[in-house]
Amino acid sequence: MGIYKQEWLTAVEITTEDQPEETVGNGLIGFRETLTECFRAVGEQGRKLSELIAEGLGLEPSYFDGYFRQQESLCRLIHYKTPERDGGDEENGKDKHDDIGASLHSDWGLLTVLLQDNVGGLQVLDLKKTQTYIPVPPTPGAFVINCGDLLFRFTNGVYTSAKDMVVAPPPGVDRYSIAFFNNGNPVYAVDVLPLGPEWKEWVQGQQGAAPPAKRFYEPITAGAYFEMNWEASVAGQKQSPERDA
Repeated sequence: MGIYKQEWLTAVEITTEDQPEETVGNGLIGFRETLTECFRAVGEQGRKLSELIAEGLGLEPSYFDGYFRQQESLCRLIHYKTPERDGGDEENGKDKHDDIGASLHSDWGLLTVLLQDNVGGLQVLDLKKTQTYIPVPPTPGAFVINCGDLLFRFTNGVYTSAKDMVVAPPPGVDRYSIAFFNNGNPVYAVDVLPLGPEWKEWVQGQQGAAPPAKRFYEPITAGAYFEMNWEASVAGQKQSPERDA
């Protein structure tokens, strides 16, 4: 458990690896215990969601279980707050609080389970039609499920990894969210299924032979994929172009 800070946000991070030396939240009775239980429960929910995805692809429900076995997960409790600034940018046609809390990105893992408050700000890019941003309105009691890059690789593009961003709240307004990243077992090889865009339609009827498809990617371990993206991120390069296939 530790603290992560950027200009627009402060976050508490919880990982699979136990970090007893951390003192975050020690002054709050039950804080660590509550988050530990939340971490376990939401991680299990991600695994159950993967069973539904597998069934929808005509696979055994346990197909993704190896990915979740001893996975290295990350849970991030995020506080977005736009810093107050003198003056504004109205003369440049830009509102003074029209800023980005989290820039455009896709998640690297299989699935992300997100809980957001009622402030809003999450937007997803419509990659297939309009190339515009679509707001994801908060729904009380509901989680947002993001498909990640490794799900794209697993399914050979049948599931597209979501590309999203967060618009920072206006000054004086706080936005809170909890994101759980199912990052998988680092030594698990993500083997690309030979699925094509016609696969879902074939699964529903299953008449005739399964449609052939070209593999977009060769197998890669979850750990190697994350390392590749971290190195690209540090070098200031774009993320691995999963949707360009």
